[in-house]
Amino acid sequence: MVDDLGVTAPAHGRRGLLHRLSRSPRPEQPVDVIESVVENLRALLNSDQGSCASSPEFGVSLHDALSRWDSDKRKILVEIGERIARFEPRLTDITVTGLPETNNLRFNVLIEAVLPDGRPFRARTDMAVIGDDKVKLTDAL
Repeated sequence: MVDDLGVTAPAHGRRGLLHRLSRSPRPEQPVDVIESVVENLRALLNSDQGSCASSPEFGVSLHDALSRWDSDKRKILVEIGERIARFEPRLTDITVTGLPETNNLRFNVLIEAVLPDGRPFRARTDMAVIGDDKVKLTDAL
C-alpha cells in the first residue's frame, strides 16, 4: 500500500520511523517524549516474544502470561517491567502493578516510571487478546 507521500507501508500495516518523521508538520521540532514512549510501549507489549529475529527477547508472551496470571502474577509483572527497562531506556525507576481485572481472560497493569527530564510517567494497559492489537495502552495518565 502506498500513501499520499509515496511511501510504501509494510504488509502488516505498521509504519516505521522514517514515515512518522516524514509526516511531522515540523520535522525540526522534536517528537513529544511521552507520545514516543507510549508508542514504543504499544509496540513492545503488542509484539509476541520471539517474533523479532534481531531481538528474540522483544515482546511479551501474552497467551503465556494470561494462562499463568492467577498463579504467577508477581513474576509476570516483574517480567513486563524488565522488558520495559530493556527496550524503553528513556524510562527509569519502573514499577509495574497489577490492577483488578475484569475476568480471567484479561488483566490490567499500571506502569509508573520517570522520564529523562524527571517528570513522572504513568500509563494503564488492558492486556487481553482483542483482535489485531492485543494490548490497549491508554495515553499517559
